[in-house]
Amino acid sequence: MLATMSLMHDLNGEVEDASRPLPAVDPVVENCRRARQMPWTEENLPELRDILAHQGVDLGTALTVFMNGNPLKYNMTPRDDVPEKDRAACALLDAICQRVNCGFYLPDASRQMRDCRGFCQWVSGQQADARNGRRGRWCFNPVLVAPMIAEYRASGKRRCIVRDSSLFRKHVLPLFQG
Repeated sequence: MLATMSLMHDLNGEVEDASRPLPAVDPVVENCRRARQMPWTEENLPELRDILAHQGVDLGTALTVFMNGNPLKYNMTPRDDVPEKDRAACALLDAICQRVNCGFYLPDASRQMRDCRGFCQWVSGQQADARNGRRGRWCFNPVLVAPMIAEYRASGKRRCIVRDSSLFRKHVLPLFQG
């Protein structure tokens, strides 16, 4: 005698039990995934802006999206000198930087940056600019972005040193270094 089960084929041709409930997908996690993969085009900027304005978006997603926006292109360009076609993208980069610096995005260990190397180079460049008396348009508070940099440092790759204060180096940074 054959037992009857409610089975269905998925798109890959695998058989799944349709009687099991599908796991609920957290909309914030799904939006973060989409934002990380979304190309920076004029058509996508309103959706990126909307996703990144919601609570629950993590620091890794925000910084990944920031780096996807090619901030180096206009970092040293005065706000009024940015071409009209790129002003919306720069405004979104402004908003991301402001939210990061005010602590709106919190680190989430399960959602790290896709590639921390570029951001680590950004922070190193920001520090070099400060030593030379320059300041770019988008400067991050090193204390708030330390969890992203610490992950990169812990992997044993090129060191990115964040110098903010002795209190920070002595007490906060070791927490993120493992």
